[in-house]
Amino acid sequence: MTNTKISEFSNLLRVASHYDKNACSTTLCLWVCSGSSSDTLEKNGIAHLLEHTLFGPYSTNNRSDIYSGIRNKDIKLSAFTKLDNTCFIIETVNRKNLQACIDVLSDIFSGRWLSEQGLNEAKLDIRKEINLLSQDEDEILFDSLNAICFPKQSYGQPITGSHKTISKLQMADLQDFLKQEYIAANTLICMTGNIEHEQLVDCVENRFSHFPAVLKRSLPGPKWKGGITNVHQEDDGTRIAISLAFNVKDMSDYYLFWLASFVLAAETNTGLRSVLNLNTSTPNNLCIYPEFLSYFGRMNFYLNMQSSNCLAEIDKIRNELSSFTNAKIQNILEQLKQTDIEHFLKIIQLKNNNIEHLAMCLSNYESLPSDVTFPCSQNKMKDSLMSILGTIYKPHLEAISYSI
Repeated sequence: MTNTKISEFSNLLRVASHYDKNACSTTLCLWVCSGSSSDTLEKNGIAHLLEHTLFGPYSTNNRSDIYSGIRNKDIKLSAFTKLDNTCFIIETVNRKNLQACIDVLSDIFSGRWLSEQGLNEAKLDIRKEINLLSQDEDEILFDSLNAICFPKQSYGQPITGSHKTISKLQMADLQDFLKQEYIAANTLICMTGNIEHEQLVDCVENRFSHFPAVLKRSLPGPKWKGGITNVHQEDDGTRIAISLAFNVKDMSDYYLFWLASFVLAAETNTGLRSVLNLNTSTPNNLCIYPEFLSYFGRMNFYLNMQSSNCLAEIDKIRNELSSFTNAKIQNILEQLKQTDIEHFLKIIQLKNNNIEHLAMCLSNYESLPSDVTFPCSQNKMKDSLMSILGTIYKPHLEAISYSI
């Protein structure tokens, strides 16, 4: 038996769970609908720094209260910060330790473990992370791409922040950010596994119902700019990153734009791989995927190839993307195996029993993963793909970064 339920407390905090009595394990997460897009330019990296200060990597030393507190409860905890959310996940949850796990999430949410020692340790960890990322050629390429997509906006800044911004952030800044963003109305507690919803609600109520009902603040959405830029890189390869902005009409667009990315990246006689003469035996030389933001989305392209004329390759890509007629799209679709399409759809399918899917759909779409319309009719799917691919390229909405 499976069952998905949602409850809401008077302070607007929501609790969601997917119950499956046959599940081998249970996973729990604290999902705060605030990420690096809530940073200001002057305090870029604060959302990520707060996450690291609330919870950082495990240590053999008793670095600060949070590490010993987690170890003593034998809890496996991980965390991440993205543009629009921050998540803390606990695995291997069971009926006996559920309340202890909720207690840990409550202590994180309230900032109980914030300390100067934890902040200093988090800054050291993030400085190492920034140094590593600064040596990653792909990371440099996409940082420059994001900067022209969203100039002078938090969306265009690195999630980690910079050495300069991180060094200036103090405990008072973290406390103010926590008070502003870590509020009940901005938060989900989600669980998937073999523990009933009612037990979860009881445990959450014990620790989260007392938080005040504060309305979440309204933030301006990202403003797209675009353009073209280049970055200097040490190796001989040619790297190109492209973003094309698109409008999102409803939840069903999730699958359609993922299918469009599959079609664009497929090995066909008339597709991008063929036009660019990409070596099919080389993995990851072409990667295409959609990214869904607050009010719109963007289709991202990444190419890693050998070429002496990068601008000529960019022109080939532009010409190819602007040449999608219905007849050409039909020809490409006919070259694809239906079994490959079905397999791809299974990979990207949103599921209630996936805790990140559950939290993401509730926070972004106010719906369950199972409520997002899954493509079934081939004819309707084909018509939608033709519409998307036929309008995917608009010169005034392109953003391109390439290596020199």
